[in-house]
Amino acid sequence: MNRTEIMQKADDVIKDQKLREMFKKCFMSTLETSLKVEGDKTYIITGDINAMWLRDSSCQVNHYLKLMKDQDLQNKIKGLIRSQIEYVLLDPYANAFLNTEDVPREYHDTTIMKPYVWERKFELDSLCYPVKLAYQYYKETNDTTIFDKQYLYFIHTILDVFETEQYHSQKSSYTFERDMAKVWNLRKTETLQNHGHGFDTRYTGMVWSAFRPSDDACALNYNIPGNMFCSVILSYLVEIVRDLYHDEHLVERIIDLKFQIDYGIELFGTYLHPKYGKIYAYETDGYGNHILMDDANVPSLLSLPYLEYCHEDDPISQNT
Repeated sequence: MNRTEIMQKADDVIKDQKLREMFKKCFMSTLETSLKVEGDKTYIITGDINAMWLRDSSCQVNHYLKLMKDQDLQNKIKGLIRSQIEYVLLDPYANAFLNTEDVPREYHDTTIMKPYVWERKFELDSLCYPVKLAYQYYKETNDTTIFDKQYLYFIHTILDVFETEQYHSQKSSYTFERDMAKVWNLRKTETLQNHGHGFDTRYTGMVWSAFRPSDDACALNYNIPGNMFCSVILSYLVEIVRDLYHDEHLVERIIDLKFQIDYGIELFGTYLHPKYGKIYAYETDGYGNHILMDDANVPSLLSLPYLEYCHEDDPISQNT
């Protein structure tokens, strides 16, 4: 099916004219308002800001992945994957990027940002979404050309970050802090406590994250749904590395990391609630403190079946 066929199908299926026109505008919105092709690269702004988020750009094209018979659309998605990989290799701790060297506004961050970096909030899901998009693209198209030497370097890069941030308090040099006196209109959740380091955390096997998918700072820096998403995409990487790169040593490294994360979720990321029984916490620090809530953005606890971390009938997910 291609774009034209989708629009024709909408005419046949959606009887309400207002709803039909709304669907058509929403479905085509990314292609018509947010996408820019530059050579073999695709750049997608998040909508209200002229910058590309790794998370947002992946989600903005998710509904096009079933239309890969449309060669023009396939080339655009492939170009987006190329852009995401290059951006992650530029700075794997950044979450949003520009397609120009000129940074248009001053955030007063204590971290010096590289050219092309819009924002350097380390969000665990920002490294997961490009893997998810590439894997889904591969499954829909059987196009293996995206998995070249650069993509292998990308895999090693994100694994290095994951393994470092398992020991954030001991090994990581990442900090994030904004001068709130200079940027007085920003929320307090725009900066990390403890002079940009975040609160102290204990090793759990999970990966530390500075910010939530909502862009708000984590209160306790092991974000449980973020780590669940990480576990899912590590399964994708096992398949990619085993079938396409034939590197069993790297496969073992990925499997071991996934095991540590899954074990940490089970041991530290669950909470015995007096009314609902065993549930998933939203965040923890490894010291026995938990935050019981959810975030409006994905990955969230509500979205676990959607992310294919668990089945919708999973009893812990249902309790949560």
